[in-house]
Amino acid sequence: MIITIDVDTLALTLAHNKVEKKFTDLNIEYTINNYDEFRSFNYTKDAQKDFDKYYKYFYNIIIENQKK
Repeated sequence: MIITIDVDTLALTLAHNKVEKKFTDLNIEYTINNYDEFRSFNYTKDAQKDFDKYYKYFYNIIIENQKK
């Protein structure tokens, strides 16, 4: 059985988990709650910068391994 996972979704999930762990370990709030929509949030500036960096990193690794 072959399981297909979307590259964007996987990279997004891995990056979010990395940011969440880093900021939780440092005991720093990393989200800004947005109550206009149900279960919505935005990252703080520092967390967004880290998220973008990790997202690009994981995305590139996944694409490289996909070509092999």
